[in-house]
Amino acid sequence: MKKIFLTLLIIFSFSNIASAEWIKIADDGSGTGTGVVVYYDSAIIKHGNIVKIWVMYDNVTVAPINGYTIKSMVGLNEYDCTERRSRSLQGTLFSENMGSGYVDSSNEVSSWEYPRPGTIYAREMDIACK
Repeated sequence: MKKIFLTLLIIFSFSNIASAEWIKIADDGSGTGTGVVVYYDSAIIKHGNIVKIWVMYDNVTVAPINGYTIKSMVGLNEYDCTERRSRSLQGTLFSENMGSGYVDSSNEVSSWEYPRPGTIYAREMDIACK
């Protein structure tokens, strides 16, 4: 049963990535061939003051992690707009840009964090909570 649930979760994640309308929110040095381009999916899920959005970090340069070549990461983030805090609900690392290829997935929920002003995480919070 656990394997079936995990398989369905992975299939849902990939179908969501493929059908997402990705909107660019940050471009950190892509003109020079370094940095990360950040996107969010326009399908924002709101439940009162809690908001969930899919975010993609697309590496312009290769980022090797534990022997894998990571070119992008897609994660489902949750934002508490009242407390101005966020956490990651799910993250998937990809071997290719724009969420293609496949490397590894994590379903561990992170602890709540308070984004520092002026960071991309604060920008994500602003988009989620507008």
